[in-house]
Amino acid sequence: MAVSIPDGSGARDGMFSARFDGGDTEMLFRQVYKILKDRGYPVMMVEEGAGGDFGTKTATFLGRLRKHKGVMLSVCTSHYGEMTSSTYSSYKEVKFAQDHDLEILPLRMCGDPWPPEPPSGPGHKYDKDGTAEGLIAMAIPPSKIYVECRGRDAEWIAARIAEKLRQKGASPDISPSSAGYSGHQAVVPSASPSAAEAKAWFDLGSKGGGERNGQKHSEKACYLKALEAKENHADAWYNLGVVGGGTVKGQAYDQKACYEKALEAKENDASAWYNLGLEGGGTVKGQAYDEK
Repeated sequence: MAVSIPDGSGARDGMFSARFDGGDTEMLFRQVYKILKDRGYPVMMVEEGAGGDFGTKTATFLGRLRKHKGVMLSVCTSHYGEMTSSTYSSYKEVKFAQDHDLEILPLRMCGDPWPPEPPSGPGHKYDKDGTAEGLIAMAIPPSKIYVECRGRDAEWIAARIAEKLRQKGASPDISPSSAGYSGHQAVVPSASPSAAEAKAWFDLGSKGGGERNGQKHSEKACYLKALEAKENHADAWYNLGVVGGGTVKGQAYDQKACYEKALEAKENDASAWYNLGLEGGGTVKGQAYDEK
């Protein structure tokens, strides 16, 4: 069955980070890249045979990713993130993402252990102390949502990446100046405590999760917290659906139910309608909608 992928209008930037060795995995993800590129997604991948331009292209792509707060698409093979002689290795790319607080979407292609533990040790030429393994453990903790790509074809993987790149991002704070006011011409009321709490959790989830109040929280946990604070947070429902659903206030919601809740809160959300269609349709505000 062919996988339908919407066009990439408004999608976030994504950069493929991988060990480029010319093998089957690289060829698979070059197909994924082409599928997304053909659909208009702002994805980046160093071309085959880039030669001396490899480093320049990588630096350019990383700069764009940082500027636009895009997503690093990490193709996690067993040796992903290994320290090498290259200045532009996957290790350096992951470190860049960590240093600049960029979101990472792990694309799992390796078996256990998970997260991957790149080669290191006393006999390793560049990493005798296991620095790369520690970095990967920080960047891709076991609690982080990943895409299981083993045994999947390029179209399926591309569709999952497209979902992520179309995911709702952190909402900007609105100040008098950004709203078009200046001086004392307008007073913008502060958000309610519950709304402010929901926004803080949602924004943290949009970055892939992180630490708050001295405790680490996964991306999914952040969306759950946001919905506990504000149950009609449409974007939090949508993103919770993208990461597989979850339990809010004792009630379990699968992906379809999350998209239904998102549409109850924001009925004109085209992305939620599209994803609900992928789930076979559903019921919104008492009205049944089929896939078509």
